[in-house]
Amino acid sequence: PGAAPVGPLNDEHEPDDDREHAQPLEVGKGVRGSLAPPTQEGAGKGDDDWYSLLAQGDGAAPDGSASSQRIDSAQQRGAPFIDSAQQRGAPFIELRAQLLSATDVQLEIMDGEGRRLLTLDERPGGDTEVLSGLTVAAGQTVYFRVRPSPRRPKPGRPAGPVVVVPDPAYTLTVTQAAAPPGSEAEPNDTPALATPVIAGEPVLSGVLHAKKDEDWFALTLPEGQ
Repeated sequence: PGAAPVGPLNDEHEPDDDREHAQPLEVGKGVRGSLAPPTQEGAGKGDDDWYSLLAQGDGAAPDGSASSQRIDSAQQRGAPFIDSAQQRGAPFIELRAQLLSATDVQLEIMDGEGRRLLTLDERPGGDTEVLSGLTVAAGQTVYFRVRPSPRRPKPGRPAGPVVVVPDPAYTLTVTQAAAPPGSEAEPNDTPALATPVIAGEPVLSGVLHAKKDEDWFALTLPEGQ
């Protein structure tokens, strides 16, 4: 069922149809937007709406070294959004999001280079797409793209004699908090991108964001074990 938006809402501002024009999200505030095309009260080029969020937080990595170890491991494996040496010692942040619309919409989450991390398209129109928890290093920019779901019927192809056009409005809310120790870090859907298991973090936690989501963890044993 649909969930109520979290906190106050700002209005979407066009143009925001690509990553270069992404609208920054304010901490503690959501956004009220519309996927109406330019000919129907819209102001942009198309149906895509982009938003950006700078992950911020003051949580501490365990003993000050686990974050650095994870980033070193991520660099070796090519993981995209914890790949800066400047992030050594940075706390890990857990992002949560809700996207609610009367029409069927899709939420894509991208890293700072625009590479897709996750796609949420599980719920029908009138329901809420939920990002339960995405772990990133503080100081990273994350992009959110709202777009019509490819499952939505195309205009001009009515299923019956009466066509009801859903309201193209939506609300997007994103919150962030310090991630618990041992959290997975997306992308980790393959062995090559597995989240490293760090000494001192015996408890691992993660979230299966979608039906086809997989979470991999990698444990490096000392030589001889």
